[in-house]
Amino acid sequence: MSTRPNGSQKAVTTEDIDAWLLAAYEQLARLHLHADVGSWCRDQRQEAFVLMSDLLMEALEEVRVVSESTRERSQTARSISTDLRADCSRL
Repeated sequence: MSTRPNGSQKAVTTEDIDAWLLAAYEQLARLHLHADVGSWCRDQRQEAFVLMSDLLMEALEEVRVVSESTRERSQTARSISTDLRADCSRL
């Protein structure tokens, strides 16, 4: 979930995920082109792989955040469902 300026949190939408994935794939493609240049010296190739590693770490963190957000929303939905069932049984 991203945090808005007022401190509230905005749920991650499918569009947010698609935009993030597109940006990650574009960055990955640029890094692969950077790493595939045949006449590169070892240091430049190493730098490209470090950048790819950083991109992977960023992607894993994004997946972790989305997963956490999904778990929180699921727990909230279960709680609401339990409350609704309790309300219905009292009626």
